Amino acid sequence: MCATLSRMWFWGMHGTRFSKLGLSGATMTEEEKRHAAQERVDRRFMGVSRDNPITALMYSLALEREQGEFAGEPCFTDTMHQPLPNAQQYLQMKSKVSLLPLDTLKEKMKLPSMPHVVMQLQSAIMREASSHEIASIIGLDPKLTAAVLSLVNSPLYAMPSKVESLERAITVIGNNGVSSLALGVYLLSMFEDTAPQELPLETFWKHSIASAVLANKIARLCNKPEPERFLVAGLLHDLGQILLFSRYPSLARVTLAMQQELDMPLHEAEYVLFDVDHTTIGGVLFGEWSLPRSIVNSALYHHDAEASLGHEAPEVVYVANQMATALGIGCNRLYTADPGEAIWESLGLREEDVRAMVQNVDEQLWAMFHTIFPGKG
Repeated sequence: MCATLSRMWFWGMHGTRFSKLGLSGATMTEEEKRHAAQERVDRRFMGVSRDNPITALMYSLALEREQGEFAGEPCFTDTMHQPLPNAQQYLQMKSKVSLLPLDTLKEKMKLPSMPHVVMQLQSAIMREASSHEIASIIGLDPKLTAAVLSLVNSPLYAMPSKVESLERAITVIGNNGVSSLALGVYLLSMFEDTAPQELPLETFWKHSIASAVLANKIARLCNKPEPERFLVAGLLHDLGQILLFSRYPSLARVTLAMQQELDMPLHEAEYVLFDVDHTTIGGVLFGEWSLPRSIVNSALYHHDAEASLGHEAPEVVYVANQMATALGIGCNRLYTADPGEAIWESLGLREEDVRAMVQNVDEQLWAMFHTIFPGKG
């Protein structure tokens, strides 16, 4: 059902454009679909060597995904924005918006204040509040309550029977688990209301959710305590992009064009124009809000294998982000990350584990997407 909904949404958004290009799925032969999928994956991996075992695995999984159920469907990153002409000129800009040092970043970005409900949840988590208090805080927001219960009843948990109350949800997955889910859902829906149209929102949300799903899977596979912590860290790791596009929409949009036209990784394009990238912006915001270090560090380090190594949540989110990007889910059209062999070794991930994780990632992605954004898709 979710996979069907995903295809309906995708072709509703992009079918007309591809029909004009003569690439409609209805008119392409099976061989043409396979060839198109091969070209897309080849381009996504054009900047890395497939001699590396991890990169080779990511490439193989991406190809299987697009030549299987997604055969003939262009990945989100191929169609996410209208390119700007002459992007090369932006590399030679004599003036740009520098967001350094960090005091300047905080001043120019106009970082939002911590929402009251987030403050309450943070305080309750730190005080190890009772399940009744946690339920009462979440219960003040009917939409948040419904979203948390929907997540608990989603394929992520595969409950044997329906969980119908917050108290029951807390009994099943614990105070911290429910609090973490509520925190992640609330922040993502909060930023949904402030994000500008210059950012390809559907693509952005799906990457965030895919990273969350994969982080949750990795945490469970590696027997990490409270896997919801990793899910939420994955869910929020890219919110610095929302802040950047909200404050500087026109200039931030240039980063998408630079990626598309100059084959430049998105976070590197951000450095060119702002002297920082979305990882620093998100990390600074979460630090200002005194969110858990797992969320702060996952935002800061999810493009930095060396900095992630040895840190529990950043290691998991780094790999989850890699996998989502490799599969073509997100705003990064290019797979350029350091394979981070030491991180994979640290987590003990095997090829068969990774293949198993990817098998139903789309179903869980869409289940979470429709839970958090019930009016979309």
